[in-house]
Amino acid sequence: MKRFVVGISGASGMPLAVTLLRGLRDAARALPGGAQVHLVVSDAARQVLALESDLRAEDLLALADVVPPSPTAPAATCCTAPPTSP
Repeated sequence: MKRFVVGISGASGMPLAVTLLRGLRDAARALPGGAQVHLVVSDAARQVLALESDLRAEDLLALADVVPPSPTAPAATCCTAPPTSP
């Protein structure tokens, strides 16, 4: 299964990030075999979300299939190679 990994930092541009996540979610569902959207969100990004969007953090996280428990622990999402077929 393919996966898209999106990281959101504290930089401005939250509306663009939300639009990207919505598009990836729809594209992932349309791909043969499907795909997962992984999302890593920094604490600063959560603050920017509150300033630049009407979305709650829970709404943003719901746009992804996989969210690590904290922004400091994304290694399993970003660095683990998918299994390969023999």
